[in-house]
Amino acid sequence: MIKKVTKRALQSMLWLMYRWYNGREHWHTMDGIEICLEPSVFHPRWFLTTRTFVDFAKTKVAANDTVLELGAGNGLLALSCSKMGSIVTASDINPAAVSSIRRSAHRNGLDLEVITSDLFVDIPHQHFDFIFINPPYFAQAPTNDQERAFLCGENFEYFEALFPQLLAYQDSTVYFILTDACDFASISTIAQQNHRQLVPVHRRKTWGEEHIIYILQA
Repeated sequence: MIKKVTKRALQSMLWLMYRWYNGREHWHTMDGIEICLEPSVFHPRWFLTTRTFVDFAKTKVAANDTVLELGAGNGLLALSCSKMGSIVTASDINPAAVSSIRRSAHRNGLDLEVITSDLFVDIPHQHFDFIFINPPYFAQAPTNDQERAFLCGENFEYFEALFPQLLAYQDSTVYFILTDACDFASISTIAQQNHRQLVPVHRRKTWGEEHIIYILQA
């Protein structure tokens, strides 16, 4: 019990520090790519799932593969895939994220399509070889763009909308990254209600948490 209370207190403190830090624009270099981080955009130095997901994606994606990073945030995965020669689309609901990715692509001389979209709503339907999703998963209603990177709605509304839309992409290989801090049972139940299951394919422990990458299967 004491450990859980201490962990929650540390998380609250870190969140307050992050909100202060993330209120300003930053440039950050990772994977040999300079990325722009406008205020409210998910920062890969503070939250390490980006690093784990990029490392994993680079073992799966090849030149000329079609790739979508859905809810791309800072866009590092999309930019890394573009650097490898993949044909890449990055999307996000947050206009600051979209602007950041475009600026990063220009700075690094990379070519990818960047779309403002709430999930798949404004993405023209097309085939993607791979779809990578680093979703929000804390069950609370977001009140601003910064919180949308972390909060999926009080009743997991993000996943309730997402899984039905993914039914149109059954020919794509879809990967999710989650951590051991999420309510996986609730997320998995929503997937199963849409005739899908999340199967773990990769795990990495880092800084006191475990990152788990799942493939979405029928």
